[in-house]
Amino acid sequence: RFMREETVEKHLIDLCKANDIYIMKVVPTVTNGLPDRLLLYKGFAIFVELKQPDERPRVKQWHEIKKLNKYATAMYIDTIELVDELIQTLTTCNCKTYNSLHKLLLNKFKDQMIKPSERK
Repeated sequence: RFMREETVEKHLIDLCKANDIYIMKVVPTVTNGLPDRLLLYKGFAIFVELKQPDERPRVKQWHEIKKLNKYATAMYIDTIELVDELIQTLTTCNCKTYNSLHKLLLNKFKDQMIKPSERK
């Protein structure tokens, strides 16, 4: 069954609200390619680019994800299952520092955080 990006986004919004994760829409005013949503949880910032299943970020979006990963955490998500995994990881990890959360998410979501041609 075909799933639209809006379905994935609504699921993310609903889970964030249910788990006390502040979620806001990113409205690009100057820079194109910024992720769709910003999640704030326990002092951590996670940028999320939403896609429909099997759709990948455009070149400019990968560029912004890479740049944002230097300062926060950024990824794309294209399925409800990945939304579930992200929220479950955030709400169950006992991370005290940004570095520990970023490493945990990078370990679980490498395919969503690093462009295929740049993976080691």
